[in-house]
Amino acid sequence: MANSHFRSQSYLEKFQIATLTSGQADKRTGGQVDIAHRVSRHAKAWSPLCYDIAYRASRIAHLVSVSFPYFCKKLPMQEVDKISVRELTDMAEKMYGNLVKAVVDLKLGLLVVDAELHSDEEYYLLEQGSEQGNLWGINLYPQEYGTEKFIEFDSMINIRPRQQNMTRGVEDKEIREKIISLVQGKISE
Repeated sequence: MANSHFRSQSYLEKFQIATLTSGQADKRTGGQVDIAHRVSRHAKAWSPLCYDIAYRASRIAHLVSVSFPYFCKKLPMQEVDKISVRELTDMAEKMYGNLVKAVVDLKLGLLVVDAELHSDEEYYLLEQGSEQGNLWGINLYPQEYGTEKFIEFDSMINIRPRQQNMTRGVEDKEIREKIISLVQGKISE
């Protein structure tokens, strides 16, 4: 009887049931590999389109499981209390040549540097308990230390309509001044 009920359900409902009842999951990928393989086996009986979707999902899940260790490598970023211009210059040469990406937490007074993306640094700080509204992305140009060009207020994480910041920059002069003060307190010659 349950089998006939299963046949009367839509393909989407069957896909959801198969996903939810897929059994033990691959621990490294949150179960996506195992689920996708099980669904592709069940989907073959439903329709060619459903099978194709499930098969593609299983292939993607396989690629994720194979590349999982690569994507989980430790990021080079670091939270700093004090850092020298020389250290920033070395970081810049290793990553982009002339700049170091950084994110500041104005409420907690934190500075994280040396990641490929501001969003990586933002994620790190959020995991440490920071609030997103206090985080601002900047670029530091070590060769410009001591000038206005040392700090560039430009990051995708700065776009926040709810805080009236509609651009990648930091539009509020008071926030920019706080960022400058925090960075100057953390960087030495």
